[in-house]
Amino acid sequence: MIASNRTIYITFACLILLTSILACNAPGAGMKQVSIPSTTVESSVEALDSFNNKWRSLNLATPDGPFSMTFTEAELTSAVVQALDNAEAEQGSSIPVEDVYVLLADGKIQCYARARLDPLDVNGYIAFLPSIGDDGQIHLDIVDFQFGPLQIDDAELANLVSTVEYSINEPIQASPFTIVLQQIYIQEGELVIEGSISP
Repeated sequence: MIASNRTIYITFACLILLTSILACNAPGAGMKQVSIPSTTVESSVEALDSFNNKWRSLNLATPDGPFSMTFTEAELTSAVVQALDNAEAEQGSSIPVEDVYVLLADGKIQCYARARLDPLDVNGYIAFLPSIGDDGQIHLDIVDFQFGPLQIDDAELANLVSTVEYSINEPIQASPFTIVLQQIYIQEGELVIEGSISP
C-alpha cells in the first residue's frame, strides 16, 4: 500500500500542529502580522474525494512501470482541513487553528493558517521545499516560516520535519511492490510526484 488516508492526515496534521505550536510561542501586543495572499483556497468534499481517490488508484494499480500523481491546491487544502478535524476528534478538544489553506508556488508548499489563542489572533505560514534524496525518499526542508517575531528551537523544528517525512515515506517503503520515487516538484499550482512501481 502506498499511503493510507490516516498517514496522509497525520502528515498534514503535523503541519497544522506546528502552526499551533508557533502560535503558542507568539508574543502579545504589537505582534507583527503575516501578509496573507489575496488568493485563498477553499476545501471541499469533492476535492478531498479526489485526493483520496488518487492514492487509492495507485494502491490498486497493477505494478507495471512509471506513474505520476498530481495534487491540486484544493486537494491538499482539503486534506489539511480533514487532518485538523481528525486530530481534534482523536484528542477530544479543539485545535485553535482555522482558515487553513495550501498554496503551491515558487517551488514550495506553503501552508497558511490563522491561530486564535485568546487574546491572540494571528496569521502565519510555513513554507516547505520538497525533494527526493539520494536515499530515494521524500525530504522536506523548512525554507521559511512567519508567525510574528518568534524564537523557535531548531531541534523542535528538525524533529517535526523528521516526523512528517517518516509519515510520508513509511507507507511507501512498506508497500509489497517496489516503488522508486524519481521526482517531486511544484508546477503551475500543482504538486507532482513521479516514480515507478514494479512487482
